[in-house]
Amino acid sequence: MTTATLDRQQSKTANETKSAPLRAAVNTAALSTAATKPRAKATKPSSQGPTLNERIAGIRESIALASEKIEMAYDAVELGEPLDVLLDHIAHELLGNAVRPIHREYLTKADAEHVYESLFTPLACLQAAVSLSAGTVVHHTLAGAHALLDQVQTDLDSCADIAKALPTASPESDFIRGRDIAIRMMNEGAELAGERECYRRYRIGGAAQDNFVNGYLSDIIEEPALREGFTAVLSQIVGGGEVFDSAYFEQLTIAETQSGEIGADGTGADEEAPVAAREVPRKALNDGPSHAPYIAACQAMCVLEVATLEAGSDVLFGLRSLLEKIIGTIGSATGQRQAGAHGEEDHELASNEMAGFLAVLRAVDSLSDGNQSELLGAVETLVIVAKNQIDDMMLQESRK
Repeated sequence: MTTATLDRQQSKTANETKSAPLRAAVNTAALSTAATKPRAKATKPSSQGPTLNERIAGIRESIALASEKIEMAYDAVELGEPLDVLLDHIAHELLGNAVRPIHREYLTKADAEHVYESLFTPLACLQAAVSLSAGTVVHHTLAGAHALLDQVQTDLDSCADIAKALPTASPESDFIRGRDIAIRMMNEGAELAGERECYRRYRIGGAAQDNFVNGYLSDIIEEPALREGFTAVLSQIVGGGEVFDSAYFEQLTIAETQSGEIGADGTGADEEAPVAAREVPRKALNDGPSHAPYIAACQAMCVLEVATLEAGSDVLFGLRSLLEKIIGTIGSATGQRQAGAHGEEDHELASNEMAGFLAVLRAVDSLSDGNQSELLGAVETLVIVAKNQIDDMMLQESRK
């Protein structure tokens, strides 16, 4: 970043406090525009022409081009002028928030409606910017950006062909979307060049951890409706301890995860929907890698991260700190074992730390309810798995 660019950004930050009256005015204009703009008339679908995916891609390209035009104008106007403040507000606050759902992989009618309604405010602000820029070199650029976004809004009207062709969100479709995100996440993990890319410590060359799970969890947090399908895949993988097979999980339906008639949609029993077990049987480690406890603890941390982001309580942040310390201890023991040493002291320390963590976790869980309790139950299960594996490892070492 050049000194000139840095100075410009610092100056723009100083002008933020001056922009409140102007923003209030353009928001009022947005409400007026939303109340008066007519809906598009229904059109007959053409037998030929671009496909739905091609038209959605065209909408995304129009949004990107409009954003570029607004940025070009923003860089060209004089610093501190009303037009400068207004374009800053449009480019860096309003437009991005308004069009974010359009970039989702699986668009629905609800997404199109959300973008349609959200575009009223940036369009009203942009219309004000076009008026302010009359007679300047950026007038034509801003007018072009307004025309592009106005056409995008028209294309996303509920009466337009694109919105009509989009699917309606349903529990089944949300389940499938969440399921597919989990499948992609597991496939990406399987395709890593080496398992050490994901280690918290002991990475070759001191490279940063490849925290590829973070992006997938962000998608699920942004759309809670996808959680059911996402966690259904992970529940079987974690609970069953099996090798991941994407072809198998691509056939998974929501009916298979709930109670129902025998044989309906692939179900094989009429029992109630299963609940995650709190008691985990011990398993010998001779059929798994020595870093299995570390992986289980890291998986517990991922689930705890979700619970912490949802609730944001000091207690959960405290649990997170405790678990992070435990993961460090397990990582140290794992590194010693792979280097040829036994690491009994670190194993014993990790086991004791996990016992204390489980006691605190159960106390917190007893005061929780709903989804948070389910997430903490999953954390407990994974930590028990890691502790049992550590204890079995110490038992094997003592017999040698």
